[in-house]
Amino acid sequence: MTEKPIPKQPDTVACQVCLEEIPSSVAISQEADVYTQHFCGIECYALWKEKHKKEQLPEE
Repeated sequence: MTEKPIPKQPDTVACQVCLEEIPSSVAISQEADVYTQHFCGIECYALWKEKHKKEQLPEE
């Protein structure tokens, strides 16, 4: 008897902003100094970038 092939689940990563699990093949990535951050779409990337920009501003 022939066994039915079992489909493999795609490798997933969590979006850095909303934590939604997304296939790594379609994730938008931003390389940082130490690690790569993944985003489910341009909206989450823009939110992360804006927050990161505010954290980097020197306090007056």
